Amino acid sequence: MTNNILAKLWKHRVFVSIALTETSASRGLHIRSIFIGLIFALVGAFISYDNYIKKIDDLAIINITSGEIKEYKKKITELENEKKYQDQQFNIFAQELGTLQARLERFDAISEKIMDDKDLGEHIQENKNTNVTSKGSASVMDAVPVKKSIQELTLELSLLNDAADHIESVFNVGMDLISENYMNKLLQPYTWPVIHKRTYKSSKYGWRTDPFVHTKRWHSGVDIAGGYNAKIVASAGGLVVFSGYRYGYGLMVEILHAGGYSTRYGHMNKVLTTNGTQVKAGEVIGLMGSTGRSTGPHLHFEVLLDDKKIDPMPFIRGGKAEARKLALN
Repeated sequence: MTNNILAKLWKHRVFVSIALTETSASRGLHIRSIFIGLIFALVGAFISYDNYIKKIDDLAIINITSGEIKEYKKKITELENEKKYQDQQFNIFAQELGTLQARLERFDAISEKIMDDKDLGEHIQENKNTNVTSKGSASVMDAVPVKKSIQELTLELSLLNDAADHIESVFNVGMDLISENYMNKLLQPYTWPVIHKRTYKSSKYGWRTDPFVHTKRWHSGVDIAGGYNAKIVASAGGLVVFSGYRYGYGLMVEILHAGGYSTRYGHMNKVLTTNGTQVKAGEVIGLMGSTGRSTGPHLHFEVLLDDKKIDPMPFIRGGKAEARKLALN
């Protein structure tokens, strides 16, 4: 059967007419049908092979591109993670900078007050060698430097921490000194002992002309003027160890304070406390008079440290204005 079909195809011919141009004469040609089939078969095979090669190339390109895409995605993920880490670090730095800025501003305000104080400022400058000025000691960034690198921010934080530590050392020295001065002030006399609106020092401590013999004589305290019967108050808290009359002092009170200090109040008109009484600073202990060796109403005030008489004025000078104010009120 198959042989009969092939025989028929071999014998069968197809007439093909070909004209090279529209005006040229056509030429005819008889071609066996089997040859035409073979030609179509070969063309189909060639087309199929070419398509196959193209598909293989396309698959290769797709495979290469997919690998590169995976690599790019991996790099993008790494960069995104790094950016998240940097953002977290920037946020941490921003918080730390804000804390440091507040810390430095607080220290600046306190250190400025400490350095403006005459006694504290001189003590810190001379004895502690802090080399700190009262203003502008802190260097604080105006804004968070979001465009700076982590390394630059780390350096900024290090410098700010150093500045904060330096100012904190000044702050601690000042606070210690203030505490020490405050404790000393509680121990030593500090209150102006006469409450009167026109009170003042009428005679100094040291050498002076004696009002009775008119020759140079050592004055072991200060005389403080005020009105007759002006209130006399304790210059600091302590224990009354003498209350009564003593030669030269007239009616007087002696108070023992902590730290080896004691005070004496002489020439009173009236004593308003008794031996063994615990008194507070500013508490009334008597009234001004002119008893004993005196030429007129005044208070003879003495300060003793370890039983040695010293100048009272450095202790009580700052309290005079307050005493006058109390008298007016």
